[in-house]
Amino acid sequence: MKTQIILASHGSLAEGMVTAVRMVIREAADEIWAYGLDRWETPQNIRRQLELEMEQNPRDCYMILSDIKGGSVANELMPMCTRKGILLATGMNLAMVISAVLHSQSGSECTKELLEGVLNEVREGISCYDASDFTDIKEKGDGELW
Repeated sequence: MKTQIILASHGSLAEGMVTAVRMVIREAADEIWAYGLDRWETPQNIRRQLELEMEQNPRDCYMILSDIKGGSVANELMPMCTRKGILLATGMNLAMVISAVLHSQSGSECTKELLEGVLNEVREGISCYDASDFTDIKEKGDGELW
């Protein structure tokens, strides 16, 4: 059983995400499927195309990463998760896609727990900074931010 990574989004975010992932992990990005509304026009068209491709590889697991929770693309694809071996996560970002690809290539079993682990990794990498975070650095005068 192979884990397929599928990106689905509004506009061409999914396709752009593949380009960005390729810059970071090179050939590992070659097997990502990308479906954006700029090309596929409607969420229904994306779903129909995914269903056709999934029919050709029914034993594979599919990890769908979508851009917006509650958005038309994610809402259209959500019912696909009623089938075994299809997972969906929303809030797609570069770290999420890279982590999902790397986990899928590690031979890990494609499960909801694996995807939740990916999401937890990504959450840990989300931070917020402002000038108050750098007060000590200015006082020390070392000029380095990290």
